[in-house]
Amino acid sequence: MEGVAMFNYQGSADDELSFQAANVLKIISFQEDRNWFKAELNGQIGFVPKNYIQMRDNYWYMAT
Repeated sequence: MEGVAMFNYQGSADDELSFQAANVLKIISFQEDRNWFKAELNGQIGFVPKNYIQMRDNYWYMAT
C-alpha cells in the first residue's frame, strides 16, 4: 500500500521516519494503536503518524 504525505514531519524519536509533504511512502504495516503506520521512504524504515498520510487507492484490488 502507498500513502502520500500531506504535511512535513520531523521525527522526534529514533524509530520515527521524517518526510516532506507530497512524498510517497510505502506503508508496511498498521500499528496496534492505529495512530501510526510503519513505512518506508528512500530505503529507510520507521513509524509515521497516520493523520499526516493520505492513503492511495489500490486500483489493482478494486473490482471492475
